[in-house]
Amino acid sequence: MKKESERKSEYIEADLRKRFPSEPKDFTRHIAEEIDLVCDPTGLDLEVEDTEVQAGNKSVDILCKIKFSDGKAIIENMLGTVDWDHLGKLIGYPELVSARTAILIAIEVPLDIRKILNSLNACNPNRKYYALEIEYNKVSYEDEEGQMRETPPILRLNVVVKPDILSKTAGPLSERERGDIDYWEALGKVMDETDNNVSCKKPRAGCWLPFSSPSYLEFSAGIRQDKDNGEEYIAVSLESKNVDADLFREIKEKREQIESELGEKLDFKARGKFPSVRVLKKASANERSNWPEQHKWFARNANKFDAIILPIVKECASKIRANKTSF
Repeated sequence: MKKESERKSEYIEADLRKRFPSEPKDFTRHIAEEIDLVCDPTGLDLEVEDTEVQAGNKSVDILCKIKFSDGKAIIENMLGTVDWDHLGKLIGYPELVSARTAILIAIEVPLDIRKILNSLNACNPNRKYYALEIEYNKVSYEDEEGQMRETPPILRLNVVVKPDILSKTAGPLSERERGDIDYWEALGKVMDETDNNVSCKKPRAGCWLPFSSPSYLEFSAGIRQDKDNGEEYIAVSLESKNVDADLFREIKEKREQIESELGEKLDFKARGKFPSVRVLKKASANERSNWPEQHKWFARNANKFDAIILPIVKECASKIRANKTSF
């Protein structure tokens, strides 16, 4: 039986076109249903208003409202390399639908396109441009018996262009944005001082901050408000894009085991095809005096979550794969 440190693992590119044959019917619809795929890497709090929204004689793929503001954002998708036509749409569409933020999602964003968008971010404080590249990989790994297994493919959007929110040219930060950054910076310091495998990524304005982990799984810290009762809570979450319906069901079956090892109750939230698994704590980040206790909670549970969930996810993925190939 091999130790965890002795086992092989590698990323393998999966077939994106097989998963999303049609850009408007499949990919755009998926992004609209799972808008956190865009919210998490960009730090934007987006709420989808509609898809295929008319803009002149063309249509915007996705139109969003930016929460806690009166601003809007457009999302333009391309299952390929960005061309000049899509760049023109990204620049022109915001004027037609009164949006201040434009987000481009593509398999590849060439360097010349990135340069143009960065220049636009630098010279126009009233407009913000983001570009995200699509990554669709599965992980091949060796199990305890030395057999090679594969996880379900994971869709990830990586930011390659974004406005510098701390730059003067990007306009002054709002009180809420400054508070967000202060909160996450303080958490980052606590994580750095804690002896664990998980660290925070660069602080930014927004209600979520991704963790960096040795595992292929993506975790994040978050601050949320319950839509029904208005209660606020903090959360450590396994991102929904890492958990498909079959894997969600397998993890849920091991709920008692996981909760026993974590020492926390799990929250399972079924959101369409891509549910999420979270640890929650009722808390408000409005009072700075509460931050130290909250940050210690984040640090403790992020490391435990990563260490405990990862082996179980690998085991469940192996079981699902074995069942699917046994017929």
